[in-house]
Amino acid sequence: MRRAEFARDAGVKPSVLNNYINRGSEPMGLAAFKLARKLKVSLEWLLDDGKDWPPPAPPQAPTAADLSDDALMFEVAKRVRLAELDLLKWLDVAEKIDWKAAQSALEKWTEGEPMPADLREAAAVVVGMHNATPDAMERFNPSFFCRLFHSRLPGSNLPLEAFDALWDRNHEIVADRAFMRVGHRLLEFVSRHQRDKLFRPGSNWSLAAERAWHGPAAISLPGDAPPSAEKEPDSSPKSRKKK
Repeated sequence: MRRAEFARDAGVKPSVLNNYINRGSEPMGLAAFKLARKLKVSLEWLLDDGKDWPPPAPPQAPTAADLSDDALMFEVAKRVRLAELDLLKWLDVAEKIDWKAAQSALEKWTEGEPMPADLREAAAVVVGMHNATPDAMERFNPSFFCRLFHSRLPGSNLPLEAFDALWDRNHEIVADRAFMRVGHRLLEFVSRHQRDKLFRPGSNWSLAAERAWHGPAAISLPGDAPPSAEKEPDSSPKSRKKK
């Protein structure tokens, strides 16, 4: 890319770029900012000849994957609340409208003619509620987006039906009376012995959980009986004497 073309793309005069390269005159103010942005370097690095080459990579903005679960869900909750507030605003207005009167006005109105003011207000509310309801009900529904982005999510090798039946399967197991009794007793025990310490990586409890998920052959636990081995015939002199 030629200098003049680069300068135009950056939004500065070619003379500014030439003076910077040929004469060493530092660009000032807005011109320096535009050149730094075009070069994708910091303004500090551009203006300080003592800085090393290559320039440091610009800091990357954090992505959703970098957030903790609490921070991520707080952001989702905030957006849900804003959508709910928008819907709440329209509901407050809708409850003040005489919809029977609006229906009567609509029946008398002919398309192409100016719309009466009260009917325009009703139309604005209908459109506002129509637009706000999906935001509040579906836009931030994780299940909706799990279906929408299924092919890009972990578990995409499984059919969607497996996830649709997930909570039914969970409810069926949890509703079993024996499971409820065992689960209640064990959860009490775990809570008494500090769940976090019990299930720390490498603890007997975490190993037990791993074996429950992957099967008894996956991992052995302290206290397991050693694998049975066939006894070899005793060939000692004492054994031969007994025979």
